[in-house]
Amino acid sequence: MTDVICGRSVLSFDGRVVEAFGFLNQNPERVHVQQVTKVELKGKTLKIDHPPASRMTVMIDGDDAKLAEVQKLVDQIRAAAPNLEA
Repeated sequence: MTDVICGRSVLSFDGRVVEAFGFLNQNPERVHVQQVTKVELKGKTLKIDHPPASRMTVMIDGDDAKLAEVQKLVDQIRAAAPNLEA
């Protein structure tokens, strides 16, 4: 289980389900890695695409060390997601 604390928000990944809590006053979001088709971290924005035509977008609140933690989580998601598009 990986949890990344970003201020008052939390990203979580247990090897199967990605969860985002408390970002941009949004409801918690969840997506199973079987549904993930793209994972992208650009700057402080994390985007996770999953069909049908849905996207989880998370704005990361933190410094470079926090972004490094998020990058590790992204790498874990990519390694577990069998349906990533090239």
